[in-house]
Amino acid sequence: MLNPIELYEDESLESCLLRISQNNYYDSFQDFSDEVWFHVKEEDREVRGTFPATLNTVNLYHSHTSSDLKLKALIKIEQWLEINNFPLLKSALSRSSNTFLRQHSAVFRNGVDIPRILLRKNGIPVCPECLKENEYIRQEWHFITHDVCTKHKT
Repeated sequence: MLNPIELYEDESLESCLLRISQNNYYDSFQDFSDEVWFHVKEEDREVRGTFPATLNTVNLYHSHTSSDLKLKALIKIEQWLEINNFPLLKSALSRSSNTFLRQHSAVFRNGVDIPRILLRKNGIPVCPECLKENEYIRQEWHFITHDVCTKHKT
């Protein structure tokens, strides 16, 4: 059982998981990740892989072969939080079989395909004004199309 947090529809998966680990007094995301991995592996010894110890590879599309362990880990976290309707899974970026312009792979989030080429590779800019209002990282900030906050123009 984890202490609940408010989940935001436009929040990135990384931000959700970081806030969950902080709200539950883990010293680091890695400590939280280790515990999640331990419990998932204990329940299903056949599941392959590890749950990432760093936030930058936690999204499902980062898996080279299978996302089974990541999927089971996110479901386990949702069970611990006692939440329904899979909000963590909906906030995850997953691989899509669709392509754009026949060459650019896609990811999808909550049923919407997004060209993978639009994802930032290094560093996520944030709006300090948005963070003052609500301390979470919006998914849109992960896209190279967003250089300025649409709300605060910063």
